[in-house]
Amino acid sequence: MDYQAIFIALLPDLIVVVALFAALGVDYGCLRGASLDKRAGQALQICSVGLMVGLVLLVLQLTGSLPLDYAELQKATHGQLVLHPGMLVLKALLFAMGLAVLPLAARHMVTP
Repeated sequence: MDYQAIFIALLPDLIVVVALFAALGVDYGCLRGASLDKRAGQALQICSVGLMVGLVLLVLQLTGSLPLDYAELQKATHGQLVLHPGMLVLKALLFAMGLAVLPLAARHMVTP
């Protein structure tokens, strides 16, 4: 089984998940006594960096700079993970929408 193909295919998702957990860790570990604005700002920065790096990796996968062998990936995962350019574009759109929503979430912490 080729784990490198699976790792490369899931690398953008891994980066985003690690960034989200890093934002939680910084928030709970270092910024407990800080104001909500500072906590939201730090979380926004960390999550934005993670989403941007994930988006760059997706674009690299789409352009072929980051090699992604679709047939090998499907064989290695026994058809449970099927990626093709259309799916990568949809994932890139989701990451871009996440980047668009982050400033709104940081600005409006409490809804009336």
